[in-house]
Amino acid sequence: MVGLSAGPEGDSRTVAFDIPCGSAGLRKKVANERDLEYVQHSIVEGPVSNILHVMRDNDVARRHFDLGNGIVFDNHPNSLSDSAEEPTQRRNANSQSQLRADQVCVYKHDDMDPAWRSLAFVIEYKPPHKPTLPHLRLGLREMDIQAEVVNRATVPADDPAALFQYHSDKIVAAAVAQTYHCMITGGLEYSYLTTGEAYVFFKIDWANATQLLFHLAEPRVEVEAHVENSTHCTAVSQVLAFTLLAMKSRPRRQSERHKAIERLNTWTEDYEAILRRMPATQRKQTPPPSAFEPRAYKDVDRSPYISLRGRIHRKLDDPNPSGFASYGYHRNPDS
Repeated sequence: MVGLSAGPEGDSRTVAFDIPCGSAGLRKKVANERDLEYVQHSIVEGPVSNILHVMRDNDVARRHFDLGNGIVFDNHPNSLSDSAEEPTQRRNANSQSQLRADQVCVYKHDDMDPAWRSLAFVIEYKPPHKPTLPHLRLGLREMDIQAEVVNRATVPADDPAALFQYHSDKIVAAAVAQTYHCMITGGLEYSYLTTGEAYVFFKIDWANATQLLFHLAEPRVEVEAHVENSTHCTAVSQVLAFTLLAMKSRPRRQSERHKAIERLNTWTEDYEAILRRMPATQRKQTPPPSAFEPRAYKDVDRSPYISLRGRIHRKLDDPNPSGFASYGYHRNPDS
């Protein structure tokens, strides 16, 4: 059920959604990717889909955000290759664009022909113990993956803080590379990775596809840091805003994908293998103090409106609404 009501002081611009999530989903412990997918679908993806369904009834919102006929979540193993333009391209793409068990494709249905759909983005699920929040906070930084992770030959065994940073870099780089691979082979501009506690939103500027932009969101601490706009910091609100960005994008053609792939290096390291090789003592190592500092973005205005001379204006034309510009995560194509 989705309920609509007027906002504070009768403000008709505000829409309140009453979406039951199911008590079983909220109590479920997350031990693996499938558990996380179930919880995320119940408490985040389902509400986002319902909100978009209501937004489609508004002509202005449907046109501005190019909402089409709604979205669908698909974890079929051939989902990525479904976005190819031609049958021949689809067959050629199958070998490198199969979904893994921890991934879901999000499709937008066409407004004119609901039977036709286009790939909007991919979601990657990682349980919160692999990687942890401290790993993400330290490992998500601007870097040259080839030089700083793939080709690194030394391990700082005598410095606990440096050792934790080393493992954070490697674990996070491997996780990000998996999502990046799907984005390149699927021709996507947007995708995200989630552990349930954190969301890492990705964007590729296809003018320079060797660079992956990211934004780390921690909804719980952001809600606490932005009391006046806490609703806009929740996981549902942030995933909804990200989805609205992705809905306006289009998968790139196979020729553009192949051009990007030719410029990239190949990293054959397996994410699960990296985790298995980490000694148990290092997995349980106490993170350095810097890893306990959440990214709450206290100085960022989270309100969807700005006040100009007493009037309220929507920030629909903000040239950089996503906040991606401050972050960079890339491979060096010349290495």
